[in-house]
Amino acid sequence: MSKRLIKIFEENKTWTIAGIIAAIGVVLALILFKDEVDRFTFIMPIFAAFIVVGILTLADEEEKKEKKN
Repeated sequence: MSKRLIKIFEENKTWTIAGIIAAIGVVLALILFKDEVDRFTFIMPIFAAFIVVGILTLADEEEKKEKKN
């Protein structure tokens, strides 16, 4: 099982790191801000950044696959 997890991590290293950073940012926003509006204001850019990282890495992966073929 651990070999499988290591393989998944190596293939998706950028996604995993971005997800961990996003999760830490969300937890910090939930702890530091008590008002719902402030929480929403700080959490939404974290999710947006995670989505942008995903889009950019997928575009890079597609370009690499096209170059190999």
